[in-house]
Amino acid sequence: MWDIDLTGNSTGYRSLLPAAAASFVPDTDRDLPEPVFQFAQTTVNLHILGLREGYDYEPPVIAVYHPFSGHMEEAESVSDSPTDLKYVFRQYVTTTFMVKVDSRWVFYLTTPIREKR
Repeated sequence: MWDIDLTGNSTGYRSLLPAAAASFVPDTDRDLPEPVFQFAQTTVNLHILGLREGYDYEPPVIAVYHPFSGHMEEAESVSDSPTDLKYVFRQYVTTTFMVKVDSRWVFYLTTPIREKR
């Protein structure tokens, strides 16, 4: 598992999860962004933290909703690292994408922008 010790035998283990991520509370009063209609290349960077040695790890899968076909299409990682992954895909409109880690899917909303700093 990642950053979970159910045995109570862990000594000196320090989680690599940033404190801000562990204590994040979403703002439920915030509105979703207005949809943006433009073509842009989107890059999603995933950093897998806290993998234990010997963990049978399968890299995450990203599926992006394609508005013209109406289907989810998988994006391939362009990174050689098993824990620092980079996915690049063409995006046409504000849409959802899903990340599958092990057998769990997590949904995200993304907007195409030309440049983000």
